[in-house]
Amino acid sequence: DTEDPKVKLSETASFKSTKTEVGVYKYTVTVSDKCSNTSNSDLHYTLSISDKPTVSLLGSVADICQGSAFDLTSLTKNVVDNQKTITTEGWKYRKSGAETWLDYTTGTPVSDAGTYEIKYYAENSCGGTYSEATVTANVDATSHVEFADAEVSVCPGNKATVTLQNVVGDVTAYIWKDKEADKLPATITDGKISQDINDGDVWNISVTAKNGACAPTSPVKAMMSAAARPSVTITETTALCKDGDEPAQQNALLT
Repeated sequence: DTEDPKVKLSETASFKSTKTEVGVYKYTVTVSDKCSNTSNSDLHYTLSISDKPTVSLLGSVADICQGSAFDLTSLTKNVVDNQKTITTEGWKYRKSGAETWLDYTTGTPVSDAGTYEIKYYAENSCGGTYSEATVTANVDATSHVEFADAEVSVCPGNKATVTLQNVVGDVTAYIWKDKEADKLPATITDGKISQDINDGDVWNISVTAKNGACAPTSPVKAMMSAAARPSVTITETTALCKDGDEPAQQNALLT
């Protein structure tokens, strides 16, 4: 090779390769004497340059609901061993902001909601490598909604209000007076639903919540009604006996 120095017989020569790329390189050494006789029989050697793996990752991962597993089938990974056998490889993930990457086994549910980063990792005797690309996926909290008070009663001519609480997701609300089949969309303002109540009114409300990739909740119901007016019953007496100087009294029942 032209990189080899010329040496005299019985001398020792050093060789410095200029190769930096991963690969296998074969060299033949030629020796010549002062009579210009040359020989390269059996004077050859092989240089192998290795490195830690190269890992690439393409694709995206759909958002999931809390308690579900990431679907990684849409990701394409490629691992190059760089002349050394791969000893360890697999998926890694961590919650955004965390320092430590954790092993992820396909099909494992993720219980904590938040944004996650996903990489692929491979290792050989030269070291380990994470994929340069990072895939991001959201784990949405389970849908939820409830009423602070599911039954509200007000005096006729006033406005009744029910309040939503512990809401996770987007809420859809309906209201009806007589038949649920006649329900209409209800307006939610600052987490509250209000309705004018007249004498004898009974209004029903149904709400559901849906958060991201999670399934919607079952309907949650509340009722707003008019408070019953008080009633008075007078039991008449045909005759009253005088009780000294005390005034006569008529009994009455107030309900």
